Amino acid sequence: MTTVGEFFNECTSSSRALDAVALAILFRLSKFACLTVVTVCRVSCVLKYVALCLCLNRLLWICKAYQKRFMHEKPD
Repeated sequence: MTTVGEFFNECTSSSRALDAVALAILFRLSKFACLTVVTVCRVSCVLKYVALCLCLNRLLWICKAYQKRFMHEKPD
């Protein structure tokens, strides 16, 4: 079972990892094009947005799982 703290720590570390990926891709492409800091920020923001959507989707899935679990439990 995932706690809220573990969930958000995982999202934060994913965000940092995506920053590293974005920078690695852009620095490889910089040989062929003149990329600016703005482009790096845009790509980083897009990747963070995708990561946020995935985290929110996972959180929604967890909430639905809890809801199903508690809806099927019978009161004492």
